[in-house]
Amino acid sequence: MPLSSHMTELTESKEISNLWPEVIKDFDIESFKQEVLSKQSFEEQIEVFDKSFNLFRNYYLCVTKADRKVLFSIYCGCSGCREKGERYSSEKEQIFNQFRARKYVALQKELDAIPNFVERVYHGYKYFGEGSGPYSYVPYEDAPEEFRASTLPKNGQEKEVWNIHVVDNLNETYFYNEDSSYYKKSYNYLARQINNQLRFAIYPQEVLAREIERIRQTYERPDLNIDAVSGLKGISTHERVGVEEFRNLVSGKPFDIFNGFSSLTFALVRLEQCQIVQYLRYLEEVRKYLSNTGTLPNSIMNNPLPPAYDPIITKTIRTLSRGYTSKSDYNLIDDQVKELSKEQAYTFLSRIAEGLKYVLTEHIKNCQHPPGQCTHQQAIERAHNSIANRLLDFIPVEPEAKATDSSGILSGLNNSQTVLLIYYTLKLFGLEPRKNMDVSQAAKVAHLLTGKELTTVNNSDLYQKFKQVPNFKQDKGLIEDLEIVKLRFKKAQLNEAVKMIDNEIETAKMERLNKQ
Repeated sequence: MPLSSHMTELTESKEISNLWPEVIKDFDIESFKQEVLSKQSFEEQIEVFDKSFNLFRNYYLCVTKADRKVLFSIYCGCSGCREKGERYSSEKEQIFNQFRARKYVALQKELDAIPNFVERVYHGYKYFGEGSGPYSYVPYEDAPEEFRASTLPKNGQEKEVWNIHVVDNLNETYFYNEDSSYYKKSYNYLARQINNQLRFAIYPQEVLAREIERIRQTYERPDLNIDAVSGLKGISTHERVGVEEFRNLVSGKPFDIFNGFSSLTFALVRLEQCQIVQYLRYLEEVRKYLSNTGTLPNSIMNNPLPPAYDPIITKTIRTLSRGYTSKSDYNLIDDQVKELSKEQAYTFLSRIAEGLKYVLTEHIKNCQHPPGQCTHQQAIERAHNSIANRLLDFIPVEPEAKATDSSGILSGLNNSQTVLLIYYTLKLFGLEPRKNMDVSQAAKVAHLLTGKELTTVNNSDLYQKFKQVPNFKQDKGLIEDLEIVKLRFKKAQLNEAVKMIDNEIETAKMERLNKQ
């Protein structure tokens, strides 16, 4: 069976150990035994085992229960079987080792074909189980180097990528997870709490001073200077962090997992130190701003999104761009949006959409699949479209202009120009009528923004134009409308929309020349 057919997470049957997930449901041990025993050679018997069992993890050819009770066996190389001479011979051992070596060589070719280091490590998990991290796997003891299957980093860059990945996962599991006991030690939580206190404080300077002193008393040691980055050397008296290591950590550089932690507790100690240093710096920045201006920053008092939401946005982008999502992922986003004002929700969703757009662009640059055939790319696109659609509920609307006010963005535009302006505005958010947005919805947005009465969608001139946008006019008329609309985007400094319109104008001009 080809390696790629086992591209599912390893699981254990409640009855039989080490079966491939896809055969667990239909596995019948009696039928399996008959098939194995019907084969004339040991090599053929191994092939039968290979179809049902994960021989990457098995050093024996046995059917065992979860409690290790052996139900059927044709080979075992353990010390007990070797001594007794049961189910073991040196000839079988050699044949089985050679078979497994060939599988490891084939797996290494699969691993080498995966450019993304994290994906390569996770690919190894599918054969050897999760939690092992980057590792070098051997088909048998003292196997030559050429028979090994390795997910170890090949260079410093891959090592750094894995370190960052591990830290991100630990942060998500412990410091960004509200169910974790570490959540209330996170910068995210602490900044939210202090922002709420400052927002309603009569004397915010005193609130800040008390909080900074609390942090210092909690984490500072008599012989350490908390103002130096290396100051927080240990939350636990049993753990100490090297000065240079910690300086790299809080300055954003990855620390070395491979030379890593003595325990998970030590890892979390260091990550907690990161959160605290980030929080303390935030407190100092707010105090400095308050001292210089006499007021709190807009990020605390007004609508712009507070910095405490930055890690939530980063985590959300990472979750939605991993290639698979669930309804619960979007439920978490919707729950988060409910906590925000309309303007904050718009900023929150916009930054997620922008992040996904960046991830998608980078993925396309490095993707090895033919255009249109990458399922990971398609998944990111779906996630981006889902966020972009949510944005429609929070698009800021300026107060209604007076009848005599001609300064509105849609004022003075005919229906064709109005449709073009809305069309390119939607494209800025990754939405395009007829492609990933229903035309009738786009038309209704146009009626909403123009204030024109809508009787039925089919009778709407705006709807009819959205069905063909941008090509609902002949070249000359289209170019004139595009030039008018482009000026509106230029005035708003929306340069990406200006570029899209320029491209459309050039296309229209070429088509016009071709007709002459």
